[in-house]
Amino acid sequence: MSNRRKGPDEPSSKRKGKAGIFVAAAIIAIIVAIFVGYNVSHVNEMDNEKTGVAQRKGLNGD
Repeated sequence: MSNRRKGPDEPSSKRKGKAGIFVAAAIIAIIVAIFVGYNVSHVNEMDNEKTGVAQRKGLNGD
């Protein structure tokens, strides 16, 4: 086996670790944004129900 040094184009392990943390944080931020968006949408729907907008019940609108 030869002990070859990493080439100048290969990132260090510290840099790879930072990139991994960044990717994980970005994915978590996307999940949180979707969750908050659904909650805001749900609150708007609940407000519409309270203001008298009729809600359908069942498949045929009974």
